[in-house]
Amino acid sequence: MTLAAAAAIVTISSSSAAGANGPARADIESASSAIPAAPGTTAQDESIHYRRVNARTVRADSAATATSSCDGCQASTVTLQFIYARNSRTLTANNVAVAWSSCTNCSSTALSVQVVIAHQAGKVTAGNRSLSLNVVCAGCTSNAAAIQIVVVTPTHREPSQAALARSEDLRAQLLAELHALPLSRARTAVPASPNGRAAPTTAPVPPSMVSTTEEIQSILARDLGASSARHDIQLRTQ
Repeated sequence: MTLAAAAAIVTISSSSAAGANGPARADIESASSAIPAAPGTTAQDESIHYRRVNARTVRADSAATATSSCDGCQASTVTLQFIYARNSRTLTANNVAVAWSSCTNCSSTALSVQVVIAHQAGKVTAGNRSLSLNVVCAGCTSNAAAIQIVVVTPTHREPSQAALARSEDLRAQLLAELHALPLSRARTAVPASPNGRAAPTTAPVPPSMVSTTEEIQSILARDLGASSARHDIQLRTQ
């Protein structure tokens, strides 16, 4: 028996102007969350969010959370956040992925991809982290990946529709790669103790995931004529 709950949020918008230089501050949040409702069911959630901002100070938060707390359940979430900051002097970006399991023969998978594009931002502060945790769990897996890409461009060009569409395709590929991780570990998985918890591990990032992330970065950097581009991948598995 499968119960699928899926939601997609797609937003393309611009901040309202407040004077010639735009508003003083913009706070942007994107999130997905999945919690299966009954044993043997599946819950999925997806959030895709594009935002164009013209504020001098920008804070962007992106998160994906997947929780399995029933036997035989599967929880899967994916968040994709694109932020295009036109005139920011200070830009703070936070990206988080969390996967949590407390059950028997269940799984949780969380992927959050945050892409920040800044036109000559004065100061960019980026935080990227992931967490996976199994608690009172047997035969379960929890995988979380936080992927952050920061591109700085001297031009006022925005990402083309072709670049955005290809980035979405590659985001789906990243999720497939994350879902495939437990298959290689299933035979050697060690259950957590009945009254304890297994510590999450910092997993080696598969070359395929690195390659896909670098392809997204490269597509956007070329499309925008970037002066700099970097990425960070945080992968936690249990």
